[in-house]
Amino acid sequence: MKKGGLGCDPGQILLLLVALLVGLSAIAGWDLWWHLKTGELAAGRFSSLPFDEFSLTHNGEPWRYKDLGAELLLYLLYRGMGVAGLVLFKVAVAVALMLLLLALARRHLSDFPLITLVAGLAFLVARFRITVRPEAFSLLLFPAFLLIIEFHRRRSTRPGWDRGPLWGLVALQWLWSNLHRGALLGLVLFFGYAIWMWLFAPAKGSAKTPALKGGLQGGKGSRFRPAATVTGFALLATAVTAINPSGVAIFTRSFGVVTSQALSELVSEWEQLSPMEMMQRFPLASAWMVLVAGCLAAMLLWGRLAREHLWELGIAALFVAWGFKAPRMLPYLAMATVPFVGLVLERLVGRRCASISGRLRGLSLLAGTLVLALAAVTGHIGWPRPGWAEHRYPDRAVDLIVGTPIEGEGFVTFTFAGFFIFHAWPHKHVICDGRFDTVYSEETMRECLTAERDPERFERLRRRYSLQWVLAHNRPGPSRQPGHPRAFDYLDVDSRWSLVHWDESALLYLRRDGPGGELARRLGYRFLRPHDPDVSLMEALAEVDRNPELLPALQAEVERLVREAKDDYRVMIVLVLFLDRIGERDSEPWQSAVQRLQAWRDRDTAAIDRVLEYLDNRR
Repeated sequence: MKKGGLGCDPGQILLLLVALLVGLSAIAGWDLWWHLKTGELAAGRFSSLPFDEFSLTHNGEPWRYKDLGAELLLYLLYRGMGVAGLVLFKVAVAVALMLLLLALARRHLSDFPLITLVAGLAFLVARFRITVRPEAFSLLLFPAFLLIIEFHRRRSTRPGWDRGPLWGLVALQWLWSNLHRGALLGLVLFFGYAIWMWLFAPAKGSAKTPALKGGLQGGKGSRFRPAATVTGFALLATAVTAINPSGVAIFTRSFGVVTSQALSELVSEWEQLSPMEMMQRFPLASAWMVLVAGCLAAMLLWGRLAREHLWELGIAALFVAWGFKAPRMLPYLAMATVPFVGLVLERLVGRRCASISGRLRGLSLLAGTLVLALAAVTGHIGWPRPGWAEHRYPDRAVDLIVGTPIEGEGFVTFTFAGFFIFHAWPHKHVICDGRFDTVYSEETMRECLTAERDPERFERLRRRYSLQWVLAHNRPGPSRQPGHPRAFDYLDVDSRWSLVHWDESALLYLRRDGPGGELARRLGYRFLRPHDPDVSLMEALAEVDRNPELLPALQAEVERLVREAKDDYRVMIVLVLFLDRIGERDSEPWQSAVQRLQAWRDRDTAAIDRVLEYLDNRR
């Protein structure tokens, strides 16, 4: 079967459906908000914003690097079209990435079923980084860079080959450097290509290269001039990369990210994982790496890897190594290895597959269906939910802080910091946010992130900055365990703090002896604790048994919690246990709560089954 376009192949049309569903998933990025605020300030002031203004810890100090081009574009899109503009952006990124991966797969593969499988699986590996943020531009420009290099490679051995693709790479590199610092990956590809040209490229005008078994001797002619030309263009691309609002900081700060020990220890997307951890957290990426390793073993075993294909091999090896360096690199691992996987599959099974699919026209549709089913089963796609992710952001808690208003500065958990900057700055500031290596020192990063679970570190920060409130993430979790504490769970049992707001996404604590003391006394929860709600309820019920006059206050607190966090399964557990104890077991609210727990069983199977079993035993 000959290489063909996209429009006539049903399997690849299914892949576009997968991409469309990914693009229409809810927007849930944390850092998007401070990127939007950065774009807003840069557009309003016509400034590159050289100094930090958002934080308490580094206010007025240099802001060394920012993805200003992307931030301006995202802000203008949001200002012009609102959330619909961001949804369209995400859809465009997902669909464009799928098209680029299909183009990369077609570089070596000639049969539609294999093209569909390779591109679809690579897309699923990269899917978790398809978000509305500056990195989205790197997800598109990286495969575009690879495609231009592949186009140039096909022409590099022909007499009179032109330099147009190289000029295109330089222009693309400059654009990339003004959108996202992932542009340094473009330089990696460019210089990698130059090295390949010097060492392994067929000489200009040479005959077809032999396989590796035949040696690495070049053909007739000279490769010096083409290799020198590519190297010169790579150096030019390096020079234009520095022409961006942050200048050479794009190099220095990116190098700092790669070498930062604090980032690898504290930030999950930069964490260096063992092979076992990689398999547990990223099974599809692990399966892809096994596929790449299998392809390499097969080619070396059968000796069918020609000299010109060492380019695909080298890029694959480099990005597999980087994939283990940090989860954030996994999408680039998948994209970089698509040509190599395609090359090997075409040489091993391509003709046989083409013969079979020529007789069975539905194989490509079957391949696309398999990718679609795998995406659905693994949770990569679901029903379209365009717009903001439900219960993701602390809207009501921030409204309370800004609208009440709550006096003084506070500690905003890292995950909420971007949202808080967008909605509360300049009236309030944050301790630390996603601008880790560009604003904050490693010491500040370590202190702020560990303070969420270390009461002594938190107390030092509280005293230093006179913190009066804490905006924490409300994450489901077990009761407090000394070895596995949840963020800010120590505030639940600290009499100096009072929980004044509790919903599905956020917890808000106020200092009792601070300027918000009156609000803390008026709004504070008295009985229930968010980090162990069922345990705290049982303790409260025991207290009610000793003093029945407390029952109305406890009931009011349970009802308030249900109003504010009705979609939190732990709140439904509290409700069914409370109604069971006060004799309203068969009431409509009790039955409704039990039904919701049964529907939410997959959220925390062990906890919900334990409660349902307890209720059955009490019948």
